[in-house]
Amino acid sequence: QKKTDLAYSLRMTEEFLDAILNDLKTLGVPLTLSGEIVALDVQGEFLNSILIREKVRSYDIDRDLEVEVVNIVDSTNNVLVSSKFNSSKIKVCLAEFQTGGRGRRGKFWHSPCGANIYMSLKWRFNPKKLIPNGLSLAIGIAIHEALIDIGIEDVKVKWPNDIMVKKMKIAGILIEVVADTSQRSDAIIGVGLNFDMPRQLGSRIDQPWTDVCSHLSKKIGRNDVAGILIASIIKTLKIFEREGFHPFFSIWDKCDFLKGKTGKVVKSDSQSNVKFVGISTDGALIVVNDRKERQLIHSGEVSLKIE
Repeated sequence: QKKTDLAYSLRMTEEFLDAILNDLKTLGVPLTLSGEIVALDVQGEFLNSILIREKVRSYDIDRDLEVEVVNIVDSTNNVLVSSKFNSSKIKVCLAEFQTGGRGRRGKFWHSPCGANIYMSLKWRFNPKKLIPNGLSLAIGIAIHEALIDIGIEDVKVKWPNDIMVKKMKIAGILIEVVADTSQRSDAIIGVGLNFDMPRQLGSRIDQPWTDVCSHLSKKIGRNDVAGILIASIIKTLKIFEREGFHPFFSIWDKCDFLKGKTGKVVKSDSQSNVKFVGISTDGALIVVNDRKERQLIHSGEVSLKIE
């Protein structure tokens, strides 16, 4: 679009528009400024809340669903942490671009504009019960099943919250629990899924990564993938709310990325060589150290490295 037309439609001066466009480019929004022409270099479709909701409902999701799509936000988890919430509804926030996306242990989640799926889902658990252990693993299984559903092969879940395809990370999970004085517990389930990540935009990621489009021979829309992902998570949450992690324990074995591998468990003050042998019934990681001792790791506040 011509810069003069864009400034006119936004009711601002060209000088003020220039400052905004430069700020957006600094943030990483893929704008091209060529003379008087301003172009947004985003391939494929933009997220659409109506299309996403229709896709979710095609999976016979019977609860009210509120889907919000925002353009630029610090993180979708933060949006839902601070949002008012009608407990009869499931609330989902998706963003085209995150300036402060977070992964586990405070790591930055790279969130370029229009390339991937950044979403959070808010779910209210029974106020009289603690949220059972293993929620992150159950959500990992839900994402695993959604990716299998769209035709991706060799999908695994790396304890406690990474989704891997052919030994490369495709998605991550960040769960935050918000409790209030009425004993309600809201789980904010954040998911970052690489959909169609340009190689140059992923160059700063510090581990092998991949995306959805690299593993499909036919095109699929980002809205369809978002809808399939949300439907799978809601289906999983319904079961998890009733029965905890127990129904997912037997499923875990087929998608366990770590089982049978050797590596290191790195804590803030130490590290140890281990073999990963599976998980316990409540979702703890089981490892065997050099002295043949079995250990349970309950916390995600460790780093796991594979040899």
